[in-house]
Amino acid sequence: MDLQSYLLALRPLSYSQSLFPALLGCCLAYSDTARVDLAAALLTLLVVVSVHSAGNLVNTYEDYMRGIDSSDTADDRTLVDRRLSAKTVQYMGTGFYFIGLVLFGGLCAISRTSPTLLSFMFFGGLSGSFLYTREPAALKYIGWGDLVIVVTFGPLTTLFSYLAAGGTLIVGRWLHVVTFALPMASITEAILHSNNTRDMEQDKLRKVVTLALYLGHGCSYVLYCVLIFLPFAMLTILSTVFSVAFIIPFLTLPMAFTLEKNFRLGQLKALPSQTGKFGLLFNVLYVPLFLYVVI
Repeated sequence: MDLQSYLLALRPLSYSQSLFPALLGCCLAYSDTARVDLAAALLTLLVVVSVHSAGNLVNTYEDYMRGIDSSDTADDRTLVDRRLSAKTVQYMGTGFYFIGLVLFGGLCAISRTSPTLLSFMFFGGLSGSFLYTREPAALKYIGWGDLVIVVTFGPLTTLFSYLAAGGTLIVGRWLHVVTFALPMASITEAILHSNNTRDMEQDKLRKVVTLALYLGHGCSYVLYCVLIFLPFAMLTILSTVFSVAFIIPFLTLPMAFTLEKNFRLGQLKALPSQTGKFGLLFNVLYVPLFLYVVI
């Protein structure tokens, strides 16, 4: 058990799916108010990463204990390769939730936003990350996992960071904040959906219910295409209404067509990781625009 095993258990490559929505909230807060509390912004990012890490660990633990992850099928090799014990992963998950709570306490102390409002959003996100795979809800296994991912890794995280770092929400702006987060939420859902489509047969054997199972392969392909191309439709609107600069993320469009082709041809094994790389590049090009474009 070396340091690398502990780091891999956290799945740091997935952090972009939560960090960029949080960074978007900070950028929008700065765009709206011309001021952002840097200490609050930093604490917000650390809170988000802590809860995300805890959720990853709980997911790893539950998938392993339920027999969903095996040495032949698992993307996360932490437990199936015995790099760490199940008990260690469980303790790590608890520890990161505790760290998140402590950091959140500090955030409430320095943010200008009402602690009550921040708490409502924080504990909503924390509950979602825990109940995604953990009883009594175990939402991932009964077909509700996709909804949790879309809400958490998009509107909720972005709105939370906007409020925490900016200290206020301008009347009528919350809908804009939520809307601007949707392209990233759509791609994150595409990552999950491609993973669930790839694992449909295994999930069926283990009695795991996912949206991909409900839809079947054909309709899952259609949904995947919607999820990876919807962000470009939104960029078209943004570039027309606000600034032509929003065409910059169109540089990732060829990657989207490659992903569509791979799904259509049934080349699904590496599709989740490929979709993740596409999402990372899209976010890198998308989020910084909100620092320079007046919305």
